[in-house]
Amino acid sequence: MTEEKEKIEVTEEKKEEIEKKPKKQQKQEKKEAKKAKKEAKKQAKGEEKIVGVVEKADKKKEKLEKKKAKSDKKADKKIEKIVKEEKKDEEEKKPAKCENCDECCGKCEKKAKKEAKKAQKKSKKEEKKAKKEARKAEIKAKAQEVKKRAIVMTAKDLENEELSSEEKSEEHQD
Repeated sequence: MTEEKEKIEVTEEKKEEIEKKPKKQQKQEKKEAKKAKKEAKKQAKGEEKIVGVVEKADKKKEKLEKKKAKSDKKADKKIEKIVKEEKKDEEEKKPAKCENCDECCGKCEKKAKKEAKKAQKKSKKEEKKAKKEARKAEIKAKAQEVKKRAIVMTAKDLENEELSSEEKSEEHQD
């Protein structure tokens, strides 16, 4: 009970203090108390918002990390594929071992390159010949077409001449 009495005395003292203060000061203190309450609420809301934003950012970061891991795996697979293909190409390009020795001395490789160049030149020459022959055949076909037209034209001209000469002879007879 003593505690309750003390509390009552304290509140009574506060009331007395408040009553002693001028009314303007009382209003100002009330305003300050309201402002303090509002600021406390704002801070609490702000902290909640910040926590929410941080959580969202963490989720986005996790998603991005997962995507990055997937893309890294895909890139690694592509790189492995390319490396395998390059190894195959290198093995195919390696010249056959010399019949005389276990390792290639380079002579076989040079011969193979020369033969490849010769084959390439031959194929180019054959291609040029084929193009020339095709062009000649095309020109011949056009020439034959022109000749046919000329023959047809001469035949028509002859017919026209015969008709005109017959008409002239008929006119003279009249």
